[in-house]
Amino acid sequence: MKVVKAHAFGNDFLLVDESEIVDGVDRAALARQLCERHRGLGADGLIVSAVAFLKSSLRCLAFVFVALAALLAIFICTLEKPMKPNPPASAGGSA
Repeated sequence: MKVVKAHAFGNDFLLVDESEIVDGVDRAALARQLCERHRGLGADGLIVSAVAFLKSSLRCLAFVFVALAALLAIFICTLEKPMKPNPPASAGGSA
């Protein structure tokens, strides 16, 4: 069985193509066995996916990541702009 281990943001997951799993296998038991850290490969979870679906999902995730990174950069740039000081209050009064 071909398995890919992916790490991101402190988590790790095993990715398996659906065609790699024999029909009739208990997927929950397989996930527990593969994700067990001492006797298995060790992971936070198992993701079973069709390869075509996985490629589409990764493209969508990449687009979302780039969009969020752009928004975050705009937000940070907005926060870093110096604020204009308020004009001094007029000292003119009636005498």
